[in-house]
Amino acid sequence: MIILRIFLFASALAYLVMTLAFIGRRNQLSRLFSLGCAAIFIYTLGYAFELGSTNLDQILFWLKFEYFGLPFVPVFWFLFAYKSLTRKEPSSLMYVGTLSMALATLFFSATNDHLHLHYRSVSFVQVDGNLIAQLAKGPWYYIFIAYSDSLILATIVLFFIQWRRSKQGWSSPSLKLFIGSVAVAVFELSYLLGLSPYNIDLTAFGFLVSAVMAMLTILKHDFLRADDLVKDVVFSGISEGILVVDTAGRISDFNKMGNKVFPWLNSDTIGTNLYRFEEGAALAACAQADDLSS
Repeated sequence: MIILRIFLFASALAYLVMTLAFIGRRNQLSRLFSLGCAAIFIYTLGYAFELGSTNLDQILFWLKFEYFGLPFVPVFWFLFAYKSLTRKEPSSLMYVGTLSMALATLFFSATNDHLHLHYRSVSFVQVDGNLIAQLAKGPWYYIFIAYSDSLILATIVLFFIQWRRSKQGWSSPSLKLFIGSVAVAVFELSYLLGLSPYNIDLTAFGFLVSAVMAMLTILKHDFLRADDLVKDVVFSGISEGILVVDTAGRISDFNKMGNKVFPWLNSDTIGTNLYRFEEGAALAACAQADDLSS
């Protein structure tokens, strides 16, 4: 059990680092990304402490603590995947619809001692000196699972579509995010089917895989670096296609017209070297020729 808790604390630390790293950026995706990381941090940290509980009162406390994060995880990752694919801000209705279910789940978890709608009862078994919670699910729990799994499935589909649209193949950042999302679904499914040892919820360990994939995406692809304020001021209202490249030749950003002119420009190509694309190499050659002639 100690090893499992170490993995959980490592996962929580990784998500805390990503939360703090991106929460202050004004990138078009960083706000949703950091909120999703913060929600996973709260859940995995609470679950690590739950597995170290020494009595039922501690188990009940950490269960309630976990739900300040868990219901919001599928919401923020779905919204992140949607915005990453479409480059559009989710509608107010989408925000309200997804967040209202998460807030309702938080309410029923916090009031479970009185209403017993999320869990009908909570007990524990002792395994090698460790207390493992045994949860008798209530009616709202199944509603929550149906809602969260629908969002997880939608997130997987969105990342898959984004990967298939990209021209980066196995090096695509969206492929790593897709793998991380699938890992979460697989670990959760193993728990729901009763395949996990001692009925331990393995979803948090799927988040560890997802954290590794997200870290690789951030480090390799210079993820989430474009500034929305700059883009809003400079890009809005410009009818010409604009493509921004850094000093290393990597694509930093582009506007909507740039995407219409060059369909291979999408969120997956951010951080990719311009020379990987035939038209991109031609653009770079023209730019160099203009510099020489001037």
